[in-house]
Amino acid sequence: MKQLNKSGLDEYFKKMRLQIFSYKTAIRILFIAIDLFFMQATAQQSSLKPDWSAFQFLLGEWTGEGSGNPGQGNGNFTFSLDLQDHILIRRNQSDYPETKTHTAFSHNDLMVIYQTIGQPVQAIYFDNEDHVIQYKTKISENGKSIAFISDSLPVRPRFQLIYTSLSDDSLLITFEIAPPDKPNDFSKYLEGRAYKTESNPAIHLEKKKK
Repeated sequence: MKQLNKSGLDEYFKKMRLQIFSYKTAIRILFIAIDLFFMQATAQQSSLKPDWSAFQFLLGEWTGEGSGNPGQGNGNFTFSLDLQDHILIRRNQSDYPETKTHTAFSHNDLMVIYQTIGQPVQAIYFDNEDHVIQYKTKISENGKSIAFISDSLPVRPRFQLIYTSLSDDSLLITFEIAPPDKPNDFSKYLEGRAYKTESNPAIHLEKKKK
């Protein structure tokens, strides 16, 4: 084995330090390039914010009541933009009093509405009864109605939730269900009206009483 004198060792370690320095520099350059790539991609995505203009009439706090198969009920819900306006969130609570056929109960749900380039606006729904429903949206030609329509699946009913603008501060809400073997044969399950919180006549009446 060849013996290295002091000067030879110094030269050897100098070369090793240069090699290590070169490797570290290359790694730093690689990480900088990756960071720049993701910064540019993030900037491009931020500049492509979703267009929620068709959903503007839904934004705000709402109260209302309706009737249908579960019975007469009332509740409140909100539509609000989140994640720097990249998603639209609906939070809902409906309350149903006790009847001859069932005890009083409440229904809570959350729906996240989002956009994907080249696709219709979509939504995913969760509730306190462990339902998870994927929806696609359809906007009417006059822009006054938005339908959330679930996918057609062979083993479960198909759902359709429709919001129709009656005025700047009132909505007609319809929830329909179609059987698995007839996915386009929708029947009304619930129907009700909702009013923006500040324009609900019942709320104004309560304020006057106070």
